[in-house]
Amino acid sequence: MMKKKQLLVHGGNIITMDENNIVEAVAVEEGTIIETGNMEQCRQSLTGGFEEIDLKGKTMLPGFIDPHVHFLYTGMLTSWADLTYPNCKSIGDMIRILKEYAKTLPEDVVICGYGFDQRKLLEERYPTTKDLDQVAADRKVKIMHISGHGIGVNSYYMQTMGIDKNTPDVDGGVIFRDQEGNLEGMFFDSAADHLVGENEVRIGNHGINCHAYYPMEMYLEYIKKAQDMALAAGLTSINEVQVTRYEMSAYQEARKKGLLKSRLVSTYYSCYFDELKDLGMWPRIGDDKFMLNGLKLYADGSLLSGTTFLKQGYKPWIKTAGHFFHKPQELMDLIKDANAHGFQTLTHVTGNVAIDYIIQAVREARAEHPEIHLRHRIEHCGLATEEQVAQMNELDIWPIPQPMHFHLYGKGVAQAVGETGEDYNPYGWFKKHNVPIVISSDSPVSTPDVFTSIYTAVTRKTADNEVIGPHQKISIEDALMGCTLNAAKAMHMEDKVGSLECGKKADFLIVSDDPLTCDVEKIKDIEILETWIDGKVEYTKGENYGKQ
Repeated sequence: MMKKKQLLVHGGNIITMDENNIVEAVAVEEGTIIETGNMEQCRQSLTGGFEEIDLKGKTMLPGFIDPHVHFLYTGMLTSWADLTYPNCKSIGDMIRILKEYAKTLPEDVVICGYGFDQRKLLEERYPTTKDLDQVAADRKVKIMHISGHGIGVNSYYMQTMGIDKNTPDVDGGVIFRDQEGNLEGMFFDSAADHLVGENEVRIGNHGINCHAYYPMEMYLEYIKKAQDMALAAGLTSINEVQVTRYEMSAYQEARKKGLLKSRLVSTYYSCYFDELKDLGMWPRIGDDKFMLNGLKLYADGSLLSGTTFLKQGYKPWIKTAGHFFHKPQELMDLIKDANAHGFQTLTHVTGNVAIDYIIQAVREARAEHPEIHLRHRIEHCGLATEEQVAQMNELDIWPIPQPMHFHLYGKGVAQAVGETGEDYNPYGWFKKHNVPIVISSDSPVSTPDVFTSIYTAVTRKTADNEVIGPHQKISIEDALMGCTLNAAKAMHMEDKVGSLECGKKADFLIVSDDPLTCDVEKIKDIEILETWIDGKVEYTKGENYGKQ
């Protein structure tokens, strides 16, 4: 008989995130936790020889769970020119960076850059086609806004795609034009469909088209890069929140080739919903390593690009008034139809208007099908009002914000939207009204840095050390729950992961300090030392605590 692989973990601070919370040891057999508690009871649960993992005074936590990641997109953008601040501080910097990057590419490859933020550029404006024409006049140039909601291109790109001043605006999108109606080169939200080729995926008014088409071998390389980043960040379970049919094929190939280490849940784009219904697809297909589940919808644009729809509008320097992807009734019907077919919905909402439509749709869906209980989600949910938060509690709607957005961009959002910016990411109201607290990253829009996310939710400090909306602070315990057990519940995976409990998967982290007892200012500096999945170490930084 083959010997079972058994582990005994002890010798440090073990935070379980269940009702016990702190234990002395954890016993693992064949990748599953079989006992937690004191050292003696854990030893007795193991039979025969077992491996001991001495934490050497470090801290053990459940693996972090991120329910909102653009996973393949995160890997893909590592191959584009870096236009993020402070690497790119002006349009002049942008032109220089793109020119240098172009020298590293074959001449037939599009010159792509990612991550500019118009608010942080010296010129405080979006780049134009004339700016990008300085990079190249005889090959395509494409740049993507930090939010992913805006794409800028040069004249050659538009010419080759047959785009000119007569190209129409679309539902759920906007094209920047000058006073004479000439295109200025920026395409937002659904308008990005104009920039894709005949054989590429078109999203329509169902979302942002940031999904460039690549050969399979490149997709697999991008998945591998994203996986390496995730493991280093301590992410053991991830929700890839929107995938095209090409990307779905890539994930299946990656699973077959053993490239996926973290548990991955992929969510369908709502543009495929009719096809899914026609095929009789189940809402949850797969296993605990790779699963298809849920439906991703878009309600409004981005606070970072200035395309979300707000009751109060934006400061005058924002060029758009914001927009919806769908007419309100169309959006509500989509949510109700998804609910009726058993699909959990993940609806992108960043403003404070569309949230009312989500609440109404879920209310009507519950009335029509009281036997169906899904944790419908509002992705981002950046500027919810307190009244809306109270209704989320009533309907068990789960908001999925990103503290790293607040950390990196909170000051700019507050300046753009006025006094409501004090309540950007209203975790304090979530706690007050017993709405689940969940933390996610939205990588690559922000970095998957969980301890900085926790620090930000606890202190309400932005990257420049400014405190915005201190009344929305939450406790360290609540923040930890938001990236472990509550994050698992947001993905309907709490029976398998999210806490160190008997019967759950042995997905855990060894970290450099105890976030519950260390100085608050040191939380953001806690390091991931090891990442374990199924009782196997998949990432280590320096000293090994267990055998490879």
